Amino acid sequence: MDIPGAALLCVLAVLGAGLQRISGMGFALTVAPFAVVVAGPGGGIAVVNACSALLAAVLTVHLRQSIDLRRAAVLTCFGIVGVGAGALMARVVPGAWLEIVIGVLVIASILLVSRPRLPGARTRGGGTVDAGLASGFMSVTAGISGPPLALYAVATGWEPQRFAATVQPVFLVLGATSFATKVLVPRGALDGSVNGMLLAAVAAAALCGAALAGTLARIIRAAVARRILLLVSAVGGLLVLGRGAGDLLS
Repeated sequence: MDIPGAALLCVLAVLGAGLQRISGMGFALTVAPFAVVVAGPGGGIAVVNACSALLAAVLTVHLRQSIDLRRAAVLTCFGIVGVGAGALMARVVPGAWLEIVIGVLVIASILLVSRPRLPGARTRGGGTVDAGLASGFMSVTAGISGPPLALYAVATGWEPQRFAATVQPVFLVLGATSFATKVLVPRGALDGSVNGMLLAAVAAAALCGAALAGTLARIIRAAVARRILLLVSAVGGLLVLGRGAGDLLS
């Protein structure tokens, strides 16, 4: 295991989990690109999926009174369909191309999340289906399921506290389902052995970040932390994109 890389992932996991506890998302977008650099598109995204599901399970219990169960159920059902579509695509895509896809998705997600109020963004009922499908597809391929849901929340005027609570069970199911596709269906570009020590370390760091969210909020303002994590995520996305392009050219 790459010890410096694993240490960096743990630091990012603490910060990302703290931000997710406060705002509803942030863990996967922060950790996923660097996890791919450290452990490859198969093992890296599997670690992110498993840790995202664990963190979301803890936050689901903590925020259960604010969860919109009906909306969570609809998003989750269509998200599972998206996971299946993404898993099928990944079975036929070479690893280098998948790294490029992951890098592009991460960078595009950062741009969309940082400027979510797009002209004409108000959506009708079909937006729930689209958000669920996109979230599941991105969960299994890139480890990040939050950006489509964040855009959907802005487009529908979803109250932030309800959003932060309701997306946790969605993240839980999509993360667990995405992890299962990698462990139970070992074939294609997402196939890769999961490093148990790395998984345990990142999971522990994520739980610590969630527990320390209040302290982190006092030390670093949420807006500042969000900008830092988006910048870190952008660097990680560019690294993954560059590594995939380098593999194709070599």
